[in-house]
Amino acid sequence: MKIEIISVGNEILSGNILDTNFNFISFELSKIGYAVFSHKTISDDLDILKKEIKRSFEENDLIIISGGLGPTEDDRTKEAVSSLFKMPLKLDLKLKEDFERRFKINKYIESQAFVPKGAIILKNEIGTAPGFIFESNKKSLILLPGMPDEMKKMFFSYVIDYVKKKFPLKEKIYQKDVCLCIISENEVEPFLEVLRKKNNQIEIGIYPSYSSIRVNFKGKNLEKINSFVKSLKDRYKYFVLECKTIEENIKKLLVEENKKLALAESCSGGYLSSSLTFLPETSRYFLGSIVTYSNELKKDILKVPEEILKTKGAVSEEVVEAMVKGVFGITKADYAVAISGIAGPGGATDKKPVGMVCIGVGKRGEKVDKKTIYLQGDRSFIIKLCSKYALGLLYLKIKYPSNISKIFEGL
Repeated sequence: MKIEIISVGNEILSGNILDTNFNFISFELSKIGYAVFSHKTISDDLDILKKEIKRSFEENDLIIISGGLGPTEDDRTKEAVSSLFKMPLKLDLKLKEDFERRFKINKYIESQAFVPKGAIILKNEIGTAPGFIFESNKKSLILLPGMPDEMKKMFFSYVIDYVKKKFPLKEKIYQKDVCLCIISENEVEPFLEVLRKKNNQIEIGIYPSYSSIRVNFKGKNLEKINSFVKSLKDRYKYFVLECKTIEENIKKLLVEENKKLALAESCSGGYLSSSLTFLPETSRYFLGSIVTYSNELKKDILKVPEEILKTKGAVSEEVVEAMVKGVFGITKADYAVAISGIAGPGGATDKKPVGMVCIGVGKRGEKVDKKTIYLQGDRSFIIKLCSKYALGLLYLKIKYPSNISKIFEGL
């Protein structure tokens, strides 16, 4: 079975927006055992749309198109498919009544109620642009809105069940993920090579992110996949995440323990706290962050001794330890993280290069664990990576309190 995904929009081709729809659709299909054969991004031009959709329908069994279903002049996907399949547009009174009930109707919204005659209509429960399914010669073409929230809702409500029924898998493909924090791709890859040699029928993919990686195992032999998963978890047991992201794991642990967290940031400038607050209900455990970018604020707010700042410098393990203690002094937090570094491009010295970052992680009433790391990259990359690394250290501190000193030494 061949599947192609087509993304429609000049705004994607111009680089003005990022195409996250393809990533989502492909990933969700792979989770249920379907492999996407190809992906293409095309413009809103009507002739190009018709040409590419015709080609794709001839070459593939299932085509999923996102984008170009809106009410504006440049939304031409519905028109192109209607013309190709010789299915004239006609007014669907039920859709029009639904729009009138949910929205203040106008000519643009009303145009969304014109649908290709004979197509299966997928209701848009968030916006106005309905989706469609066209079937011909045992093949299917699915049109989905380009707006990510609308597309995702429609995909889960209709597309997954449709694909399973229309194209039942002859052989089930199993997949399992293992997510690791702190550990780098280069450290894990040699171990994965050993696993690959044991069974080359299991596909192993490694997907790095900021201070974490996701290892994906895919194949027909579930028993062997489970064996590989266990081997990887045993090898890197301290660094295995239960949830996909570090932030989700921290939230889960602190909510379960009914503990509170506060931060002190310097070089990260608030990025550390913002990465936590993207998750809902962060207020259940997160008190807030104190961004003490200057030495003056480190002294005045966090009570970092001036002598330490003068003798050791703002980027030092002694300073982040004092910052952690300062957080405990002005909040009721159970855990605290402090971070100070040189994100560049200036500010470096011979002894303290760009990318040097000091991190302190503490639990109230216990000693502060500290780590200095050296990163390479531009300013944005260093800020993001050191922030995620700091959260990884916090996760280890919470998860393995009795082994934390040993773990920190081994990093």
